[in-house]
Amino acid sequence: PSPNVQSGDKWVEVDRRTALFSQDDGIMRWDMLGTPEVIEAHFGNAVADAAPQEVQAVIDSWQWRAPSATPRPSPVITGGGSATYEWQKVGAGAGVFPTWAPDSNHLLVDVQNANEFDQVALLDRSGNSVANIKSVVEPIWLTSDAVEVYEGGSVPDYAQRDHYLTAPGTSIVASDGTASPVSLPCCEPLPNGHGAVAFTRFLPEKVTDIQRPRFVVWQDGVESAESDGYPVAWDVAGDTLLVIHPTQANWREPEGTLEVLSWPGLAPLYQDDPANAIPRAEFDPTGRYVSYDYYYSDASNSWHDEIHVIDIGARSRVAIPVPDYPQARGGYVWDDQSRLLVMSPDNLTLTTYLPNGTQVDQTSFDNATFLQASANGATILATQYGDDENPSNLQLLRAGTSKPLTLPLHEVQRIYLSPDGTQVLVTGYSPADDGDAGYLTDLP
Repeated sequence: PSPNVQSGDKWVEVDRRTALFSQDDGIMRWDMLGTPEVIEAHFGNAVADAAPQEVQAVIDSWQWRAPSATPRPSPVITGGGSATYEWQKVGAGAGVFPTWAPDSNHLLVDVQNANEFDQVALLDRSGNSVANIKSVVEPIWLTSDAVEVYEGGSVPDYAQRDHYLTAPGTSIVASDGTASPVSLPCCEPLPNGHGAVAFTRFLPEKVTDIQRPRFVVWQDGVESAESDGYPVAWDVAGDTLLVIHPTQANWREPEGTLEVLSWPGLAPLYQDDPANAIPRAEFDPTGRYVSYDYYYSDASNSWHDEIHVIDIGARSRVAIPVPDYPQARGGYVWDDQSRLLVMSPDNLTLTTYLPNGTQVDQTSFDNATFLQASANGATILATQYGDDENPSNLQLLRAGTSKPLTLPLHEVQRIYLSPDGTQVLVTGYSPADDGDAGYLTDLP
């Protein structure tokens, strides 16, 4: 439980865990966040009289250091009534990047500063510190209770990632923060959240500037046979993998034909049309459907935009036209009923489609609106921006109702939704920190 903070108390770190240090009338006390801890000493009758002096001698021999952590700031309250939000500051630095556990019960906050390796804070759902790890890179969730990080400096740069290797790292148990040294496969890890991780290497030779990635899937210390392609996404269940087979030169990311594979085994479930070259794709919340943007030109050199939806079980694909390309649009998201919500090119009209392309609803907005959704599709965030390019109106759509979302920062950089759609983390410029800061809240 969270301790009761009194005047003069200080937040400190004890064995990489957050604790409240208090001192009164010669008594020192450290209240650890999380599970209550008790230290007891038992003595026989023969030493009972001398026990207090012996215990005090041990305490006197301890080497105390001044509390190094800053006091935990008070929450920032925004909104009101049924839309009240209590924001807890969870990180500050040149860049703050959160990643929730697959079950949303813990959170990694990766703080990145210039010319430094990352600092990663492992937090529980309330924002309490479970562990802090310094001088690391590329943290991932192996499972909902296991975090893996590479030691800083152990991962080669991209130019050298033409072979697989093993790098030193740390494994952390999310429930209690226990850390252990491990050797981790490398590089470009893509975890499924259920113990399997895809690792990619790029063959040094290119064919007409086309990248040649290959990958393996590692689980429980065993690697699969190597396969061609670049893994881009797992479904929520962790048993289906999307892979891109490059067919076009693209220095930013592999671009090519989509293939859907099962796991374990990497058996092919669906092979897309080789004419459809794409850089990425994504699953709906159920894992049955896959969607991607497809841009193409016709015989008159006019460009068009379609959203392609693949039904993996039926091994079929439908194309949903997006009119008036090449105007920018607000994107599309999946909801928790496997419906596709698509914004019009002017971002003023929201159209809802079934996976088979049937239109079922349409809604208009007064101002341009942009969408994002939680991984399970249960929470949709609709954002409108003001003239200063900061959010001016945010609405959370959950369980058929809409509530305003008020933020603790004005200069907003990114807004993140937890996989289960019950939490929001916002990052942006904080004058008090002279850099980015992250704030976490539960959704009412």
